[in-house]
Amino acid sequence: MAFKLKSNPTFKHKVKIMTPVDGGHREESVQTTFNVLSTEELKDYDLATPEGTSDFLRRIIVKIDDIEGEDGQALPWSDELRDQLLVMPHVRMALSQSYFTAVSKARRGN
Repeated sequence: MAFKLKSNPTFKHKVKIMTPVDGGHREESVQTTFNVLSTEELKDYDLATPEGTSDFLRRIIVKIDDIEGEDGQALPWSDELRDQLLVMPHVRMALSQSYFTAVSKARRGN
């Protein structure tokens, strides 16, 4: 298959989130659409700081699906919902790790 060069590439991945609960963790997941950033764009974000990481996550996340409220009802995607998620350390970690794993993955032998 030939490589297709796209001007604004995006991709969807299922992101597993390990949510802390009493005595352990509960595995949950969300379907996330990410923007692919170039290496030049990545230079704009200081991932060693909370603010830089938040700015980075806001830039790479297009949309997150499969989020429910406490009542079990689906929540519509919005910037406010994104910001609620991004203050949660375990969610931030899962989103960042999923993104970097996806964009850095290469087939064995490449």
